[in-house]
Amino acid sequence: MEFNLQHWDSALESEKIPALNLDYRSDRLWFSYLYPVTNQNNWAGHVGFSLQTIGVAFGELVAAELQQKISVAGRVNFQLHDRHAINSQLSVPLLLFVFGNLDTDFYPSHRYQGYIFNVAYHYSLSNRFDLVAQFHSRYDRLKSENIFRELQNRVAIGVDFKF
Repeated sequence: MEFNLQHWDSALESEKIPALNLDYRSDRLWFSYLYPVTNQNNWAGHVGFSLQTIGVAFGELVAAELQQKISVAGRVNFQLHDRHAINSQLSVPLLLFVFGNLDTDFYPSHRYQGYIFNVAYHYSLSNRFDLVAQFHSRYDRLKSENIFRELQNRVAIGVDFKF
């Protein structure tokens, strides 16, 4: 079981459409329950479900929305050494609910495609803290009257607290 809370504060920039140059804020609460399917030597594999709640705001509330995603997820972990580990996770959303001032709808898998992919390097500082370097990629595509496609790639460095 895993809980993840992320806050991103960034800016969108477009050379072709300057009106899209807005501040971008995103808060994400992610809950995953993954079942172990293999654990051999230094390798471990897990599959299960994840649930995400995402709040997004563009500019000074030019547009805001709340998203709820239910996904199938898989993770592979490789323990390099006692203190070093690499893991990778892929989540494919099955259902998406969007509530916002631009769009409010329920999107099953035939109206929505996307993925969330993470790869991370963990260095264990202690029993409670890890130093983490992470690459995060997310793609969303809605089939609706308001055409919506979004691709985000992020690189982050942070500290994880282990309960």
